[in-house]
Amino acid sequence: MKLLLLIDAMDNVFEILKYIIPSIIVLITANMIMLRFFEKEREQRMYEVRTKQLNHALPLRLQAYERLTLFLERISPSSMVHRVRTPEMTTKELHLAILTTIRKEYEHNLTQQIYVSQNAWDAVSIVKDEIIKVINLVAQSQGDNTSSRDFSKAIFEYFMNTKQTLPTQKGIDILKSEAQQLY
Repeated sequence: MKLLLLIDAMDNVFEILKYIIPSIIVLITANMIMLRFFEKEREQRMYEVRTKQLNHALPLRLQAYERLTLFLERISPSSMVHRVRTPEMTTKELHLAILTTIRKEYEHNLTQQIYVSQNAWDAVSIVKDEIIKVINLVAQSQGDNTSSRDFSKAIFEYFMNTKQTLPTQKGIDILKSEAQQLY
C-alpha cells in the first residue's frame, strides 16, 4: 500500500514535471531572446548617438585643421616678413616683432589641439619651433643695427639655400592628409 502511494506520488511529480520543465525551457529561451533584443536595441541607440556626435564634431575638427593651416601659412617666412616688416626697423626690432607674432599666432590657436590628432598638433608645434630656431639663427648672423631689409633678405636666402621643403609646407601637408581622412 505504501508502495502504491509512493508510486502514485511519483506519478504526480512526473506529471507536474511534464508541465514545469517545458515551461522553464520556454522561459529561459524567451529570456535569452529578450536579452539579445535589448542588447541590439542598445547598440543601435549607441550607434545613433555616436553618429550624431560625429556629425556635430566633424565641422569643428575640419575648422581646426583649417585654422592650423592658416596659422602655418601666417608664420611662413615670406608671409610673416612682408606682414610685419616696416622699412625703418632694425634687425633687432624685426627679429622681436617676428617672434612676438609667431607666439601670438600660436597662442591664438592653442585650443585647436583638442580637435586634431596628436600627430597633427606635434607637427604644428615642431614647425613653429623650427621657424623660431631659423629666425634666431639668422638674427645672430646679422648685427643688431643692420636694416630689416638685410635681415629679411638673409631669412629668404637661408630657406632658398637649404633647398628643402619649407617646414611650414611640411606641416601643411600633414594637416591636409589628416583632414582628408576625416571624410
